[in-house]
Amino acid sequence: MQNRTDTDIMGIDVSHHNGDIDWNAVKNSGVQFAYMKASEGDNFKDNKFETYVKEARAAGLPAGAYHFARPTDNAPQTEARHFLDTLKTGMPDYGDLMPVLDLEAPTEASQSNGEFISNWARSFISVIQQETGKQVLLYTGNWFVNQFDNLNNALKDIPLWIANYSNIQAPPDCGGWTRWLVWQYTEKGTVSGIEGHIDMNAATSLAALKGTLM
Repeated sequence: MQNRTDTDIMGIDVSHHNGDIDWNAVKNSGVQFAYMKASEGDNFKDNKFETYVKEARAAGLPAGAYHFARPTDNAPQTEARHFLDTLKTGMPDYGDLMPVLDLEAPTEASQSNGEFISNWARSFISVIQQETGKQVLLYTGNWFVNQFDNLNNALKDIPLWIANYSNIQAPPDCGGWTRWLVWQYTEKGTVSGIEGHIDMNAATSLAALKGTLM
């Protein structure tokens, strides 16, 4: 995949684990977009989601939401509806950025296979697209894709947010993807306004992150 360039924009992703955030300080540090965890599985809602969305937008940061998937626990349609219900409360316009499916579970190859996971993801994405009118961004890691048979190369048309911390130059190709839209290049970044380490991301452009379907 490609390396980062000077034209890429910088963003962060957060959940309740990040505690209270000074979003004005975050914006002034050079961060240009932010993703917040909205939901997980079929019933968990992040208790900081609504607050983060309001405060980030008030500071002038484009905001998006992500859902942490549990494919071996629930039907994709069930989790998609839970994600949408959470958005209708905390982000009723579905966000400034395309919604995200966070695909990093299960953690062991013996628990599933590439065909099952890719079909599950495709079904989830279809529900979200139909409801929101937006493309869906897929977050995953090279380790996950490789562990599950490269996901049968079945999702390579979906915009990719790749997590890879071990390659200084660029993440390796995987799952049929040869380019990323977003690269989470470290989990140990630091940003003014947030205590402790933070996930740091490069994205090709803000326009690409909007993901509006024709």
